[in-house]
Amino acid sequence: MLWEWRREVSKFKAQERWLEPLWKPQGKIGWALVYPNYYSVGISNLGFLMVYRMLAEMKDIFVSRFFKWDGFTPLSFEEGRSLQEFEVIAFSLSYELDLINLISILKKAGIPPLRGDRVDRFPVVGVGGIFPTMNPRPLFPIADFIFCGESEESLSEMAEVFLSCWGLSKDKVLERLADLDGVLVPGVKDITRRRWVMNLDRYALSAPLYTPLNQFGGALLIELNRGCKRGCLFCPVRQCYNPFRFRSFEGLKSFLEEIPRGVKVGLISPVATDYPFFDELLDYLLETGRKVSFGSFRVEGISEKLLLLLKQSDQKLLTLAPETANEDLRRRIGKAFSNDLLKEKISLAYRYGFRRVKLYFMVGLPGESLKDVEEINSLVREIKSEFKGLEVIVSVNPFVPKPFTPFEGESFLSIPELVNRLKIIRKVAGVDVRGEGIKKAWLEAIISRGDEKLGETLSILGDGAFSPKVLEEHLDVKIYLSGEIKPWRESLKS
Repeated sequence: MLWEWRREVSKFKAQERWLEPLWKPQGKIGWALVYPNYYSVGISNLGFLMVYRMLAEMKDIFVSRFFKWDGFTPLSFEEGRSLQEFEVIAFSLSYELDLINLISILKKAGIPPLRGDRVDRFPVVGVGGIFPTMNPRPLFPIADFIFCGESEESLSEMAEVFLSCWGLSKDKVLERLADLDGVLVPGVKDITRRRWVMNLDRYALSAPLYTPLNQFGGALLIELNRGCKRGCLFCPVRQCYNPFRFRSFEGLKSFLEEIPRGVKVGLISPVATDYPFFDELLDYLLETGRKVSFGSFRVEGISEKLLLLLKQSDQKLLTLAPETANEDLRRRIGKAFSNDLLKEKISLAYRYGFRRVKLYFMVGLPGESLKDVEEINSLVREIKSEFKGLEVIVSVNPFVPKPFTPFEGESFLSIPELVNRLKIIRKVAGVDVRGEGIKKAWLEAIISRGDEKLGETLSILGDGAFSPKVLEEHLDVKIYLSGEIKPWRESLKS
């Protein structure tokens, strides 16, 4: 099995390009850093990669990466060790459905997913990421400790606890962890404040490697800014990562000068065009002939200069997120641009040679009517007829209420109603309509606003997909779908 595993991962390792070697074969404390999804997803997550860099640079920490990998028991990507050989197992949890993968990985490694079933001989299990920063409560029955917030300053503090408590009981280690701001220890410390850093220039806000297997076309990922100035009522970024902060342009430019010109860079930001020096950055990237990939930008931010840079970067698809076609509804959810502006920006891109556009919409938004859904069809038809030869891809996903947003108490639309709305949109001829799936969104909505009982139930039920029928036999899912409980408010101070 180990030989087969090494042969399997060698194909992935061979395509990784490191800025500098980080891996070391040993250390006082073994730390398993787990991204509970496939390699291509985890290697595209800048937060996961930055945490790996920070741990690898610590003298007495030996860190290895783990990913979800079908057909194998969980083994470390670097050298093929099992999870149980490490003192610390830390999961990076970005997406609600990855909670199911987390439980599955622990079970496949022979580690009980419920913390109450883990005796001292098992590693300490921790979880961090945007999901526990939004709602840590479903993790209470599972994790020994939970980190909420940004890890740049706190990771060294947590590592110091493990190093100073080396050889002591798990209870002693957890007591020390509970003294740290941003750390929850279920049963010991059930409430905390999220951690955040003020000066981004103090940290290396970039990935330590790049690979063509990531989801950014092989780009080296670099963070531009953190937090968000916008007021989208459905999005948790502003609530979980405020205040809005950015790295200095001089610092960013200095870092880019050290990267070979032939390496594509991925600029990660909630809204790249909100970077205060975005115009100067565009000039620099155009002058130096850099190829780039952006995490996201708003419709209002589309400019001729930006389109020139995208063309220079061989990008052929323009991605925009109107969310809804009804302008009044769009305004009510926090996006105030008009359909005329959307078409104006598409027209500008069309003149620059873009012949593919992807539009993101949501259905089931608070206050949405069937007429609003039908307007999506009308808007897409208008775009198709106005721009001959333009390929329009429509991505439609159900609205999922998120903790700490103004919509945290809104109801998730029923499955039959969502099916009906998607049927309406799929009537548009000549348009590629895609989406994540209603049942996935249904489960995401439940986990997003879940509590301890949900986490315990998911751990007991086992692996695989959880159908509505199975979950409804074990839980009153209506309390999660309706938003009548807000368990995250019990653990996270604003």
